[in-house]
Amino acid sequence: MKIMVTGGTGIVGSYVVRELVRCGHRPVVVDLAPPAGSHDQLAGTADYYAADIRELSVMLELCQTHGVSTIFHLAALTGRASYHQPMVPFRVNLEGTMNVFEAARLTGVRRLVMASSRNVYRSFEGTPHGPPSYLPVPEEYPPDPQAPYEVMKFTAERMGMFYRSRFGLEFAAFRFATYYAAERIVAANDRSGALIEKMHTLMLNSLRGRPTTYAAGSERKVDCVYVGDLARAFVLAGEAPSLPSAVYNVGSGQAKTIADLVHVLRLAVPGTRIDIGAGHDFGEGASPGRTGVLDIRRACRDLGYRPHWTFQDGVLECLERARGLMV
Repeated sequence: MKIMVTGGTGIVGSYVVRELVRCGHRPVVVDLAPPAGSHDQLAGTADYYAADIRELSVMLELCQTHGVSTIFHLAALTGRASYHQPMVPFRVNLEGTMNVFEAARLTGVRRLVMASSRNVYRSFEGTPHGPPSYLPVPEEYPPDPQAPYEVMKFTAERMGMFYRSRFGLEFAAFRFATYYAAERIVAANDRSGALIEKMHTLMLNSLRGRPTTYAAGSERKVDCVYVGDLARAFVLAGEAPSLPSAVYNVGSGQAKTIADLVHVLRLAVPGTRIDIGAGHDFGEGASPGRTGVLDIRRACRDLGYRPHWTFQDGVLECLERARGLMV
């Protein structure tokens, strides 16, 4: 089995590459961004190409040259820039994704697993999946993407399903829960007000000895998964005998509060100064929305997926890696 990873130098993609190498694979890595320093230790164990998924001819050549049988598609443009220049991420997230699908079809690639997002779901507010009950959200929960990135991810999912039914491509989309990673810590800021940015800002400030205060939000619950578990899910999907479903939730399957995160930070970094008031409202731009708990039973059943990292162990590992990146 020859595996290609698009977006293989990004945060999740780089963990996928390392997990593949650990499992004995030599992946073909496609990304316009150069490999980060952590990839140096993988020299000779993966084939890197500074290639653009917007170029179909390049994707065809790489798939043919390497006899690719499986593609993990993680290349994407993210962030709020899509609100102001939606055509820029469209070229990558939809046109580029179509090139990946076409390259797979034309070269006989058997399987394609793509990174999607929990944000394709309708808001959980006012439902049993939001506060205060936070019941797990199944894959059948109605979609209702709103922002450009979400719309593009959902459209890509639907096109993948078309290739699955029409051309027999073994396709599946992974809808990620909120994930944490060392690389997100070192780049953290909470200017956007987004929950994930605030969580990583808490971690960064803890490591740097900075005090952090928020008026409320300590009871806010979220499904937090360590990025290493996302990487493992891709490898399991590549090695599974079949992909019975086209969509899988991938997360921890458990609700953790912001207070739980603060508790771990205080254990990991003595002297951590964090003061967060009670309640579920963690501030502007961080409403409960789509950050509930994902039901991961389908991935467990079909792929053998089980989160390896407990919340505490994952955060501790994340902080240790972040220390290394901050040196």
